[in-house]
Amino acid sequence: MPQNNITSTTDNSVQDFDEMKKVIDDSVKLPLSAEEKGEALISLAETYTRTMNNISSAYLKSLNSVIESLKEVKKAQARVSDKVEEGKVRDRLNN
Repeated sequence: MPQNNITSTTDNSVQDFDEMKKVIDDSVKLPLSAEEKGEALISLAETYTRTMNNISSAYLKSLNSVIESLKEVKKAQARVSDKVEEGKVRDRLNN
């Protein structure tokens, strides 16, 4: 008996999906009013703006991370340079 319920639910879901798809397909074919076109353009602009803001935010975070890494590399280079200079001074003093 439970198997029939599952099958019946699945069949209804498929049928509901097919009906929704038909409604969407039919509505896409209808011409848009000026107001609907305006709403669609506003929605597109909002989506574009949000997307670009998210991309810019991710880029900025990555850029800041790279800058911090480069600062650490520069500090490490300075420490190595200092040690090399120290070694040169010691060599000159010992010779």
